[in-house]
Amino acid sequence: MKRLKEYYKRQIEKMGKKQKITFYTAAVVLALLVLLNIGGLAYAFFTATVTGNDTAKGDVVETGTLSIVYTNGQELRGENILPGWSETKTFTVENTGTVEATYNINWENLTNTFVNKSDLVYTLTSTNSGGTLTETQIPNSGEHIGILSSITIQPGVTQEYTLTVTYKNRDADQSSDMGKSLIGKIEVVDINGNNSQTGAERIIAKATEDNTEGLIKIVQPETEQTPELTEYRYSGSNEEVKNYINFNNETWRIIGVFPVDDGTGKYENRLKIVREESIGEYSYDTSENTVNFGWGVSQWGESGSYNGADIMRLLNPGYENENINNSLYWNRTNGTCYYDHNNITTSCNFSEIGLNEEAKNMIGNAKWYTGASNYNKTSQTAYAAERSTQLGNNDGTVDVVMTANWVGKVGLIYPSDYGYGSNDCTLANKRLFDYSDCNNTNWLYDENQFWLLGRDEFNAVFATASGTVLTQDGHYDQSVFPALYLTTNVKITSGDGTLESPYKLSL
Repeated sequence: MKRLKEYYKRQIEKMGKKQKITFYTAAVVLALLVLLNIGGLAYAFFTATVTGNDTAKGDVVETGTLSIVYTNGQELRGENILPGWSETKTFTVENTGTVEATYNINWENLTNTFVNKSDLVYTLTSTNSGGTLTETQIPNSGEHIGILSSITIQPGVTQEYTLTVTYKNRDADQSSDMGKSLIGKIEVVDINGNNSQTGAERIIAKATEDNTEGLIKIVQPETEQTPELTEYRYSGSNEEVKNYINFNNETWRIIGVFPVDDGTGKYENRLKIVREESIGEYSYDTSENTVNFGWGVSQWGESGSYNGADIMRLLNPGYENENINNSLYWNRTNGTCYYDHNNITTSCNFSEIGLNEEAKNMIGNAKWYTGASNYNKTSQTAYAAERSTQLGNNDGTVDVVMTANWVGKVGLIYPSDYGYGSNDCTLANKRLFDYSDCNNTNWLYDENQFWLLGRDEFNAVFATASGTVLTQDGHYDQSVFPALYLTTNVKITSGDGTLESPYKLSL
């Protein structure tokens, strides 16, 4: 994973030492400036660009009572346009519930850099008593700017909208707006301000064949523990992937959108995220010298009298009554942690970097898979092995029954997650132990070794500083990057996924 310090270092190198660095949170659109002389009079025309965060595809969004269908996407996109250009967007709002609903229509994340803003206008018409709007000037830049508010819709009714944006041709010199841009999306929210589109749905809408954000779509075949599932993953270099997210008042990254079993057999598309910075270096698991020579056990969850791997108990709730690794990260407190063989401990403090209450409310239970795997696999074969029922061989040294899955809140990334982080190496069908030449194309690579959620028999799995995946005894201290699945109702309210403007979340 790219560290933040590396990012700023590169910016300084690019701009020169002792120069001020300015980070722009709005998109910058370059235009081709052309002047045309007609009949002795100078009229200006240029390429303005209307862009958004999604490719104009047919997107369907569902809520408990409203179904919003964006026929040609939420975004506005125009290329090589002239004064007199216009673009029309259509969308429908259907009340699928049993009671009257009320909603608002907004501009979302609008950036308007035009000087003569009166030249940019829009109209809105609708059917079945929806809202209407006569010619209106496009507003200034801002977030969630109202178009129409408090629109009522009865059960079973569908209201169809047509929104038309026009750049007026005033038959005059409009050169002051050469190279300016308009960026925005159409947003439909209920009367309480809740966007009907979940964060998972928003990322799926981005995962199109021509996306430029590193998203790939994978149809995973059925495994021993899971049916055939369709995933959307971020894959590629840090320069390509745009998956930064603000979570727990920190920078995290979106691994992708996955159909997740919540532990009851119910699958829902959910965002899986991982912390951008390590929370420290700790043992995956250690033990007394009478158990596996003090080298620990790689069983992640509870099994019989065994409470589960040390790092699992550090990250998750329910272990507060223990003395060591006792849910310290989950409860945002300090105490004692394991970090070496024979149960050696060290002091640890999560009072600043542990999970806050807002973050914990966004985390849902998920089934995590712990089938025996190893590093001698490709991304796809590792995925299947993780979700297998293979428990590994027990030579009698470890008196713990391994399990093939665990239901809980916080885990780590899988070996397969790490493998899929590099699309080049995935397409080349490389095995995980041969990933050292994939570091520059894998956004999950880190210069420090870190634990992965996997095991080979009773050894733990980790990513090395050289970029490969190997196994070793769990008592070693390696970096820990918590990973988790957000609940289905978490929404992305702003941001574009870049480091400068990470996605922001709300419930």
